[in-house]
Amino acid sequence: MIVFGARRKLILAIVFLFLLVIGVVNKLRQLPNSIVNQLEIEHRSHQPKRSYFLPETGSQTNPHQNPSTLFQNEYWLLGEEAILEKMQRPSRKLSDFESAGNNIMIAIRTTKKFHQKRLPYLYDTWLNKVNGSNVFLVTDAEDEEYQERSKQLGIHYVVSSLCGESLLWPIPSRWYLCCRTGEALTLMYKPQNIQYDWFCYLDDDIYLIMENLIKLIAKFPKDELSYIGRPGTPWEKPHKVSEKQTLINNSTRKHYHFASGGFYCLSRTILDKIKPWIVGGHNLGDTCRQLLEPDDLTIGCAVELLGGGKLSRTLLFHHHGMNLAKAVNANTLKDQIAIPYGCGQMCKYGGIVDNAIEVPNAAFSFDEDPSRKYKSILTIIFALSVAIVVLFLVRQNIDQRPIVKEPVQYIMHYHKNDMEELKRKASELKSCQSKLVERELELSHNIQRVKELEQNLREALTNRAEYILKQPLIFAITPTYKRWTQKADLTQLCQTLSHISNLRWIVVEDSEQKTPLVTNLLSHCPVNSTHLNFRTSQSLLNIVNTTDKKPQVKKPRGIEQRNTALKWLRRQYRHGEVKGVVYFADDDNTYDLRVFDEMRPTKMVSVWPVGLAGGLKFEGPICVGDSVKQWYAYWARDRKFQIDFAGFAVNIDIILNTKALILTTSKPGYIENDFLEQLIEFYDLEPKANSCQSVLVWHTRTEKPQMFYEEQLNKMGHPSNPGIEV
Repeated sequence: MIVFGARRKLILAIVFLFLLVIGVVNKLRQLPNSIVNQLEIEHRSHQPKRSYFLPETGSQTNPHQNPSTLFQNEYWLLGEEAILEKMQRPSRKLSDFESAGNNIMIAIRTTKKFHQKRLPYLYDTWLNKVNGSNVFLVTDAEDEEYQERSKQLGIHYVVSSLCGESLLWPIPSRWYLCCRTGEALTLMYKPQNIQYDWFCYLDDDIYLIMENLIKLIAKFPKDELSYIGRPGTPWEKPHKVSEKQTLINNSTRKHYHFASGGFYCLSRTILDKIKPWIVGGHNLGDTCRQLLEPDDLTIGCAVELLGGGKLSRTLLFHHHGMNLAKAVNANTLKDQIAIPYGCGQMCKYGGIVDNAIEVPNAAFSFDEDPSRKYKSILTIIFALSVAIVVLFLVRQNIDQRPIVKEPVQYIMHYHKNDMEELKRKASELKSCQSKLVERELELSHNIQRVKELEQNLREALTNRAEYILKQPLIFAITPTYKRWTQKADLTQLCQTLSHISNLRWIVVEDSEQKTPLVTNLLSHCPVNSTHLNFRTSQSLLNIVNTTDKKPQVKKPRGIEQRNTALKWLRRQYRHGEVKGVVYFADDDNTYDLRVFDEMRPTKMVSVWPVGLAGGLKFEGPICVGDSVKQWYAYWARDRKFQIDFAGFAVNIDIILNTKALILTTSKPGYIENDFLEQLIEFYDLEPKANSCQSVLVWHTRTEKPQMFYEEQLNKMGHPSNPGIEV
């Protein structure tokens, strides 16, 4: 009977603990989402738990007063910013399209590092309540989980790797963060996004109430130079441009206002005016570099000093650098637009413990429910604890079970086999416990090993990033013109250059304006590029007076296009400001990737042979050691520099320190020679490519296709589909 009594107690203990676990899990599943409830809770007509921040007017506010009248027109900050302009514009009438927010692009910038830490709060709360097709999550890496969740909500998951995330994120420089923001701004100029009149940027730790944002934007005509945000400095103390900046030189105005970077909105009208400075990762990165400011200050400067706009202040936008308990009255939560979560610098420097808004009658305190994720972890820990207790009780029951000292008949009556089975299980449990200790030691060793590998990887990435940033920048200049093989040639060159780090591709079209074909191609090409255009002058064209022939170029193509690129470089950079080389990379050549490594350390002008050029197997310099002795060429052997554009690269300081251009007056075959004579002497040449013994670039012009049958089908009334771009 003693044995049965102990067994019953054990069974009752296990059943009780099992029911307790089930009850706790069900209770947690029924909890409301604290973020949504506390952000969208309606005002309740009784006294809050503690007093809230009020305007500094000396008057006391009745907490029972209707919040829709109490806070209808006034929102405030502390101290110097207590008195701000009121938004008294009338709201314009919105179309159904605008009322749904379909004219507002919401761009959320994040990084793979914060996906698991921050994105769950967005996807579990306000992102479920908006039209996902207007939301663009701009990150720096693939993530199957959030790509799938984005797909379910219709959200655009955009991976932007043009700024070098894997190399630069361990050391997130100002240029890198500006580049990331600039890439987000390019989304407004994708052909499929022309319906958006507004671009609103927010960090990945912001809760957005979309309905209120739509109401605010309704006060601004879409054709205004609109820039909306919370001032980053006191209004009477605007920010002053750095004395060391190199962008704004002649302006008499040196002060400007800017919106703090957590959340701001720009109209397409103002974006169009400041597009050259901020749209595109490298454009905004370069502008930040010239202004010596981060992205939010740079955008404010571009709007007010370069675009002629003005910051429209609102106190409905907030960021995590604020003391939310003082900056936001809980009774106005339903009227707010953007509210952050997290403590940020307030905890680190401001002595704030819980940077949160006190909500009247909240379902849970901050300690009880800092996040749903925290409760989930508690559930797992509690379940594991219960399992350990049960195993402990079982073991105790086995080890301390009283030995029945009765006659053999009594033992047989209570099943001797049962006792043996229990002893066997006790032995197995001890064996499992021993193995568990071994696994814990192995796991501890593996964790330590992973930490060491992470540290090694972090150091390697940092060293790699520093190495790449110190590499000279290659400026590859490519003139191009309309022809059947233009897209094929440019695509091939794009694929080649995409493997080269620290390179800027300058593409110059021979046309009156930039063509959609080249514009679209560059927008999809992963290479950092600049798109220019210049139509060849009439004086260089040989006009044929027959109707079946097009004008033929007297001089070789690309002279004025290459000069356009050289002039652009001199406008963008000053002597000594950038380390790099200039290379004329025609779109119909074939390149070995090693040629770019060869040219990168050029001090003056580096040279190498070009394959299949000048009617020869190769054409170019004949070198002995580190000097050029003579040339291997057939035609115009009196040239001082008998070389093709593909066979040399020039240090950019040589370009910037002179006004040398490619001469339109040069005789045929002397164009490269006349250009180099303006820059250097013969003894300045630097042999590359294994002392000119290796061919790393070839003149492989694409064969001109014959379109005889295409023309025949057109005459027969069966033209090809004009929408298919070749």
